[in-house]
Amino acid sequence: MKLREICHIRTGDKENDSNLAIIPYDESDFEYIREKLTQELVEEFYQELCLGGVERFEVESVKSLNFVLKDVLKGGVSRSLNIDKHGKSLGMAIGELELQVL
Repeated sequence: MKLREICHIRTGDKENDSNLAIIPYDESDFEYIREKLTQELVEEFYQELCLGGVERFEVESVKSLNFVLKDVLKGGVSRSLNIDKHGKSLGMAIGELELQVL
C-alpha cells in the first residue's frame, strides 16, 4: 500500500528547508503511521536530496506527523535554480512510498 492511499501529504518551504505534514485520512491509522514512518525511513528515502538531515515531530492533537527536511531546497526559493523551488514534489514523491499492509 502506498502512503498516499492512507494519508494527506502537504509540503511547505522555509528558506532552504522543507516540511512534510503527513495526516492520515482516518485517525485510526495514526498509530500505524507513527510506527512505520520513522525518521530513519524518511532520511533514507530522501538521502540523495536532503543534505542536512531530517527531524520528525508528532502532532498528537491532530493525529499527524511533521518532518522537516534540512538543506533540501538548494538555496531556497530566491536562490535556487531548481525547477521545483518550493519543494512541492517532495510530498508527491514520498506518497509513492510502499508500506506494509495494515
